[in-house]
Amino acid sequence: MKNFALRSALVLAMSMSIFACSSDSDSNPAPQECPAGFTGINCQTQITPSKIKITKFKVTFFNNQDNGASWDTGSGPDIFLQLVNGAGGSNIWISEVYYPDVLSTGTNSFEFVPNSPIVITNVTSSFTIYLGDNDAIDFPANPNDLMGSILFNIYTTTNGFPATLSLTDGRAVPFRVELSLQYEW
Repeated sequence: MKNFALRSALVLAMSMSIFACSSDSDSNPAPQECPAGFTGINCQTQITPSKIKITKFKVTFFNNQDNGASWDTGSGPDIFLQLVNGAGGSNIWISEVYYPDVLSTGTNSFEFVPNSPIVITNVTSSFTIYLGDNDAIDFPANPNDLMGSILFNIYTTTNGFPATLSLTDGRAVPFRVELSLQYEW
């Protein structure tokens, strides 16, 4: 009888040990290595970046006409870009170069690369990108024309950190631009 009781106690102890191990591993999953910018048990939560760097702007489409007329008499517009805080707030960046006498075909694009990346630290704020026609070079000089603008947020909690952010103003003949981005956490 002693042997039976001892064997029964041993089997019971081993069974409890097996079940205890199983439930422990279910309640404490092994730590998971999440990709940069994500956290959580299943890496499902985005971490708000501390900085976003804009390394390049690429204008992929714009309207070649200003209400049915040419932007410049006898030539295409002389395009440049400007980035500002919010809807018309303070200036962040204006392109150092412009493209003279260009037309958008839908297959061509125009790249604007800042001398150094534009560092955005207020990543949850809104920004506006303006496309302009540089009329200061015309003779006689005129005020620059606004060809298009896009109000946008550079970061959202669900965008998944795209390397390229594509923006459009949604008009029938749209202004479209792509931003090349880098993130820091």
